[in-house]
Amino acid sequence: MATIAAEIFKLGFTTCFAAIFIDYFRRKQHERYLRDIKKDAFYNAFNIDLPDAIQNTIRNQLFEKKVYRSKYSLRYIFKNYDADNLIVTASSEYYLNNASDKKQKHLIRRDVESSKDEEGDTVSIMVDDIQVTPKKTKNSNSKITYVFSVDLVPNGSVKVQTHTTTIKSRTDSDAIYCLLLTGQMEVDVIFALDEEEYECECEFFSLCDNDTRREENSGKSLGLDCPNVFNWACNSPLLKYQGVKVQWKPKKNIE
Repeated sequence: MATIAAEIFKLGFTTCFAAIFIDYFRRKQHERYLRDIKKDAFYNAFNIDLPDAIQNTIRNQLFEKKVYRSKYSLRYIFKNYDADNLIVTASSEYYLNNASDKKQKHLIRRDVESSKDEEGDTVSIMVDDIQVTPKKTKNSNSKITYVFSVDLVPNGSVKVQTHTTTIKSRTDSDAIYCLLLTGQMEVDVIFALDEEEYECECEFFSLCDNDTRREENSGKSLGLDCPNVFNWACNSPLLKYQGVKVQWKPKKNIE
């Protein structure tokens, strides 16, 4: 009787091991099959055979992201603070779009560099014209991160507005990096300073560096009581970690 029980146990153990072994190789075969399908589809679509790592990056950046921004509008306004510093107000507006037929959760994030007078720093975030309370985290690299989670309905969108006020030097810079696909970006820079003129440069990091335009106007021509108003636009899409860098300094310091 013991021998029969041992044989049944051995048979059961062997069968179980064989089932696990077969299932493992079946899953591995299925994964290879899916990779081959993706690779063939990429080659058929673009007629180019790229390494798997590059293909995965392209798919992840362009085709597998469910949330994107159609346009990012950014405006800087500079006002006097003291002899060495300016009050810099940065306002942004954009629409978060859900490109899928399923509900998506997305984190709105705004990074702000701590200024010399942290008491003068302010941050506000609005979603569909409603003021929200973001979570604040101070990083080790002197930056403060504000985040707020939103739920996007299938194929829906929400309007996001952010406003930050910081104290920066009269010769300084600021950079904004995209964390999701952005259709295009527009930047306005307004120097609300009567006593001196400023020079400003804007550099986009995008797919097409030459697909940008720049305009400089007198503030009075736009009904503003300031000497310098600049406008830039980048009509090319911006991928993750691409964005814009804005630099400014008084004209008297320009050699």
